[in-house]
Amino acid sequence: MKKEKFLSDIGFVPHNGGQEEAFMSEARFKILCNGRRWGKSLYAAVEAINYLFREKKRVWVVGPTYDLSRKVFREIYRYVRPRRRIWHPDGHCTDSKSEMRILTNWGTEILGKSADNPDSLIGEGLDLLIIDEAARIKEVIWDENLRPTLTDRQGKAIIISTPKGRNWFYRLWTRGKDPQFPLYKSWQHPTSDNPHIAPEEIEEARMTLPDRAFRQEYLAEFLEDTGGVFRNVRRLIRGTLRDPKPGERFFIGVDLAKYMDFTVITVLDERGDLVYFARFNQIDWNLQKERIRYISKRYPGKVVLDSTGVGDPIYDELRRDGLNVEGFRFTASSKEQLINNLSMLIEQGKLHYEDIPELINELEIFEYQITPSRNLKMSAPEGYHDDCVISLALAAWGLHSLFSKPVFFTRSDKY
Repeated sequence: MKKEKFLSDIGFVPHNGGQEEAFMSEARFKILCNGRRWGKSLYAAVEAINYLFREKKRVWVVGPTYDLSRKVFREIYRYVRPRRRIWHPDGHCTDSKSEMRILTNWGTEILGKSADNPDSLIGEGLDLLIIDEAARIKEVIWDENLRPTLTDRQGKAIIISTPKGRNWFYRLWTRGKDPQFPLYKSWQHPTSDNPHIAPEEIEEARMTLPDRAFRQEYLAEFLEDTGGVFRNVRRLIRGTLRDPKPGERFFIGVDLAKYMDFTVITVLDERGDLVYFARFNQIDWNLQKERIRYISKRYPGKVVLDSTGVGDPIYDELRRDGLNVEGFRFTASSKEQLINNLSMLIEQGKLHYEDIPELINELEIFEYQITPSRNLKMSAPEGYHDDCVISLALAAWGLHSLFSKPVFFTRSDKY
């Protein structure tokens, strides 16, 4: 059934503050970050109802608690209840406290579930998974209980929440902004995008709530967590990509691909502007070396290259070719110095860069972690890349060497 006809048949008119665009999207994973009263529960219910018209589909509605799951389920049931004798001969629909279940006579089932009961999240594969208030659910529940339910049927997921810091929901949301994840699509809408909410209600909330609470709950902002390494990343975005000018000197950071990672080449000028950026993978090592040579010729200056492991022979070859290349060997201590230098330059506003989704997303999710042995670890969250961050950090390390160069963390011929 065409989606437009479906909406007409059930008599639902999605508002133009984001509901219609999200519903019409064919993305497999839809991640919606919305302010309070935007219409999340109603939107999710309509997505679920759409599956009731199909044969032998299995849909779950999951919330942090049964009460929160019931918000979406109540909207579904409101549509189904007058028709329940049509959906199933015995009218098997219930909104009781003990069970949230709808079963059609053509074998499609919708169940309400609670994330605070992981044992209830074990079952057969799903065609559609709806998670409401996802930011309040533990990451392990998504990783170990919910995501696997979509595997065998290649099911779709609609993940909705008001933000709560920069946890796993935020990191999943960033995937929908990254072209490297075409199955994901993300949206962000403040409460005011719902045309049915009176503006004076929002203004009253703004005047009476603490600023942080209003920004998170009504503006749907992902506020900085204490674990974030780089602060105010987006304030440094501006148009910086450009061709070189005669006589300029540049600083090139190269993070080489390892296994399934990406090779990233970042070029900064002496003012700290990012003038060139490239990200690629699954390219032969010889071609990667040729690309580095080409970029260093086009943007003459210093190349700072990750010479750890696979980067060691590449460093040697580029050095023999006469490139001004400095190898950076990664240890826990040297990486901390490298990242702290980048963090300081960003904090002081000494770098500027284009709005490159992959780079911005990596900077924003890069985090501090305390290991079980109480050591500090700085990295991307598990399952995410940090190649763009490392490449920028290496270029910034070269830029920093204009003023001081802590050579004991770098490789030289004497090393």
